[in-house]
Amino acid sequence: LVLQEKIDPADIAEFANNGTLIGAVCMDVRRMDRITGKSVAQFQIAVNRRYRVDEQGAEKRTDYPWVKVFGNVADECLKRLHKGSQVYINGPFQTRDINRHAKCEHCGEPIIFAERVGEIAPMGVEFLNECLFDSRKNEAAHADYEVESNEET
Repeated sequence: LVLQEKIDPADIAEFANNGTLIGAVCMDVRRMDRITGKSVAQFQIAVNRRYRVDEQGAEKRTDYPWVKVFGNVADECLKRLHKGSQVYINGPFQTRDINRHAKCEHCGEPIIFAERVGEIAPMGVEFLNECLFDSRKNEAAHADYEVESNEET
């Protein structure tokens, strides 16, 4: 079989590592706008794990994945989320390498080290509890307000 056309990888791309999480925002959302002017925001959530293996004990463990959002989703997250807000997110998990900058505690010299971080680039964000809305009396009506990441900016 010989293909006559070129295939664009974006046309057949899929997210095989999609997941859904409910978590509490650990820190206020940070604006990270790019040079292009498109909104970008980042925040971290706390997600409790549930173990089903008896040998691991009954204690809770918590993961702290980063969430990076773009466009209208970023704008809405910046308006509505703060430390303590609860969100439901769905989307692919990805890892990337970043350079961390620190100073030596003993000599004060700068240290740069590589770190692999995990983050979620959600397809959608649903604002659940403790989120900010225009008026408190309408908060119950907006409890399930959802923003899709495929919205036009």
